[in-house]
Amino acid sequence: LYEQTGKPNNAKKPYFANYDITEERWHTDIRFMDGLKYRDKVDILVGGSPCQSFSTYGLKRGLEDARGTLFYDYARMINEVQPKVFIYENVRGLLMHDKGKTWQVIKSVFDSLDYDIGEPQILNAQDYGLPQMRKRLFVVGIKRSLGLSSFKYPAKMPLLRKATEYLNPSNRSEERRVG
Repeated sequence: LYEQTGKPNNAKKPYFANYDITEERWHTDIRFMDGLKYRDKVDILVGGSPCQSFSTYGLKRGLEDARGTLFYDYARMINEVQPKVFIYENVRGLLMHDKGKTWQVIKSVFDSLDYDIGEPQILNAQDYGLPQMRKRLFVVGIKRSLGLSSFKYPAKMPLLRKATEYLNPSNRSEERRVG
């Protein structure tokens, strides 16, 4: 795709600079990735699909938007890779999109892949030690053949630092410093 457009891949260069990865292990676009070569080699698959299609700030075209349909490629990856567990993340608006119909479609796809997903949860980053108010939808799927009980989301933890403490280290107070 990048060769056709003549545009640089702005995500690839810094990724290669920061991680020990080879060209063979780099995948630019999930639509062209073959998950079968990873089948039964992955314990947990974490990902999602673009959120613009479901966001309250977007056009809310859902699965009618090309970005929204990338959910199906994520589901294809789960089916091909067959991880023991998957985590799907997106905006909380996905649950309410099209009066809940979009979520019902996504849930039925996960069910068809033979994973138990339990109840999706809206988690806020600031409830888990990150000084940012960011509410996101999380869905945890556990392969039914494992025979495990449902997943329990982690308990909330106190926020120990403010964002300004990360931006300006001189603002850190000793009693609040962690580690």
